[in-house]
Amino acid sequence: MFALILVVATLVTGILWCLDKFIFAPKRREKQAAAQAATGDALDKKTLKKVGPKPGWLETGASVFPVLAIVLVVRSFIYEPFQIPSGSMMPTLLIGDFILVEKFAYGIKDPIYQKTLIETGHPKRGDIAVFKYPEDPRLDYIKRVVGLPGDRVSYDPQSKEVTVQPNCSSGQACDNALPITYSNVEASDFVQTFARRNGSEATSGFFQLPKDQTREDGVRLSERKETLGNVTHNILTVPIAQDQVGMYYQQSGLPLATWIVPPGHYFMMGDNRDNSADSRYWGFVPEQNLVGKATAIWMSFEKQEGEWPTGRKLGYTFQHQDLLQQALTHRSASSKHNERLEFLGDSILSYVIANALYHRFPRVDEGDMSRMRATLVRGNTLAEIAREFELGECLRLGPGELKSGGFRRESILADTVEALIGGVFLDSDIQNVERLILSWYQTRLDEISPGDKQKDPKTRLQEYLQGRHLPLPSYLVVQVRGEAHDQEFTIHCQVSGLPEPVVGTGSSRRKAEQAAAEQALKKLELE
Repeated sequence: MFALILVVATLVTGILWCLDKFIFAPKRREKQAAAQAATGDALDKKTLKKVGPKPGWLETGASVFPVLAIVLVVRSFIYEPFQIPSGSMMPTLLIGDFILVEKFAYGIKDPIYQKTLIETGHPKRGDIAVFKYPEDPRLDYIKRVVGLPGDRVSYDPQSKEVTVQPNCSSGQACDNALPITYSNVEASDFVQTFARRNGSEATSGFFQLPKDQTREDGVRLSERKETLGNVTHNILTVPIAQDQVGMYYQQSGLPLATWIVPPGHYFMMGDNRDNSADSRYWGFVPEQNLVGKATAIWMSFEKQEGEWPTGRKLGYTFQHQDLLQQALTHRSASSKHNERLEFLGDSILSYVIANALYHRFPRVDEGDMSRMRATLVRGNTLAEIAREFELGECLRLGPGELKSGGFRRESILADTVEALIGGVFLDSDIQNVERLILSWYQTRLDEISPGDKQKDPKTRLQEYLQGRHLPLPSYLVVQVRGEAHDQEFTIHCQVSGLPEPVVGTGSSRRKAEQAAAEQALKKLELE
């Protein structure tokens, strides 16, 4: 979005600059010359400026064009700054580091659609690359390139070592394994803290701590050197943790923890091996998703994971940072999690939206207002808001949730938004939190209108069938997975006119039924 705004701003100011230089400025000079001739060259410079003055909007627009043009060229084609939001690349890159990314390393791309205009090179093993997360291109990830197209990559979860065999094209024998070497395991300067809950352990943060000191709530990470091709770097591992192989992305026809990188794709891994959601869990990175190569750290300061988003992003700066930390902490990461704040925020959000709708729609009945409110406070709307703030990059999650993609799960994102609302209320007052919520919802409130489209999917499906004198749908729970606090329901919805049941999943039976009804409506519309 910023790239698009920058391009549009540069284009508009560039047009103003050209109009001024080639049309308006010559006309001003003609007027000034005529005025001088009429007065016998008696006018001084100050007086001349008043003859055919340049409008303020034109002067401002034309003057900022060169600056915007330079920023656009540098940011789009040469270097772009990024900030490290998580600990997945420790110890190489720390949380909060500002890095420079060389944009032309892997091709000159247009700044809006990211299509390669000129090829300049391809990633090499060991490069630290920034790329668009394949499952949500709005998110930028940074990892180390481990596997190139055609490589067979294997990861041993016991020894925590990588094996790479190049040139493993389909139906052909692989080349010999690359000489990847590892140094002896040593204690690192980093401690990973843990919080116990119901007998299980979950990560809650990383701290640098001298080796002669300990923390009761944490474990010191192990460190060793890994030489990958011509690149030597340090990696971190948790000595007491076994990698969760069952969550790995499994490629068709290959055993778990083994992958063959397809043409035009790359296999990425974080240097903090037991705390990185990478290609082991979600697969390969297409070449078109590459943003650039990280080349330098230009600023570094201590920052704990989860401090972002900033007050500028949210529109609010917390006076008590512990409330922000708690709002961003999932129950899998700590016993001091965000569920109580979520409860509070849910009630406040419902009140603020109901109050706004009541005053915006004085002639709308209770039923329509209830449906509009449900649309505005439902999970997928809150998840959209979370993605706008890039909250997924700021969450504090336990290892299981981290590796299973909890940072992009709608229910977790939605709960975090409600927890932030609860946190803002406790940090200030109801007036501040109401102003904040209305600023987040301004566009959505402007666009929403009463009517049938606000009805939930189950209601719309029921009315659709009743209007055609067909039997009502039946919903059957076929599976419930997960612990009591984090269940996933699978529902089969049998609908007259559809040959097979429609499947819906959700974190509650109601949400699963709504999802199934939504799918049924889509299928019926295609029939």
